[in-house]
Amino acid sequence: DDEGEPRTLSLEELELVPDEGVIPLLTPAVQAVILMRCVNITDASIAAIAETCPYLHLLIVAWCEYITDASIVAIAKSCSKLAWLDVGQCSSLTDASIIAVAENCHGIMRLGVQHCTLTDASIIAVARNSSKLDWLDVSSCSNLTDASIVAVAEKLPNLPTLFLCDCSELTHVSISAVADSCRDLKQLDVSGCLKLTDASIVAIANSCSKLIWLDVSYCSRLTHKSIAAVAGNCRHLWHLDVSDCGLTALPANIGKLSKL
Repeated sequence: DDEGEPRTLSLEELELVPDEGVIPLLTPAVQAVILMRCVNITDASIAAIAETCPYLHLLIVAWCEYITDASIVAIAKSCSKLAWLDVGQCSSLTDASIIAVAENCHGIMRLGVQHCTLTDASIIAVARNSSKLDWLDVSSCSNLTDASIVAVAEKLPNLPTLFLCDCSELTHVSISAVADSCRDLKQLDVSGCLKLTDASIVAIANSCSKLIWLDVSYCSRLTHKSIAAVAGNCRHLWHLDVSDCGLTALPANIGKLSKL
C-alpha cells in the first residue's frame, strides 16, 4: 500500500547528488520526478524510474548530460502515462529516444527537447502520434528543417505553445504553415531564426490573433512592416521581444502593447 507516500520527487539543481541518492527514494507511488541540473545522474537512475514508477506522468531531466537513449527508451516503454517530458540539454540523446516517446506515450502534453541532437524524423513522429500536445520546445535543435515544423502545423493544429528559438534552417515555408494551421497559437518563439522575413511574421499576425507572447529577437531581416502587423492584429499580445532585429524605429501602433 503506497497511500501516504510522496508522489513527487524533486531534487532540482542538487548538482552533486549521485544515482545512489536518487534510486532509494523511488517508489511505485511516485508520479513526478524533477532532476533538472542534477548533472551527475546517469542512465542508472532513469532506468530505475522506468522500472519502479509505472504511473509516472512528469519527468524533468534537463541538463543531465550523462543520460542516453537507452534509459529514455526504457521510460517510454514502461511509463505510458507520461504527459510531461523535458530532456533539454541532454546532448547524448538522439532521435531514438523521442521516437520511442512518440510511439509509446500518446498522452504526452509537454515536450522539451531543446539543444538535443535531433533530426526531422523525431519531430515528425511526435507530430503524428501526440495529438494532445500543447507545449513543444525544439529550441536550438539546429538540424531541424521546414519538414518537421510543417508536420507539426498540419498534425497539431490546436497547439498553443511553440518554441523554435535558434532553429536556423527554418524558412517561410514552415512558419507560414504554422500560421495557416495553428489559429489558436498563443506563444511563439522564433528568435534567432535568421532566414525569416516580414512575410512570415505578417502571416502569423494575420492568422494568429490569439497570440499573447511573441519573440522575434535576432531576426535581423524583419522591418517595421511585420511589427506593425503584429501590433495591429494581435490585440491580446502582452509580450513582444524585437531586440537586435536592427529596427531603427517602432511603428506608432506599438503603444497598444502592454509590455515590450
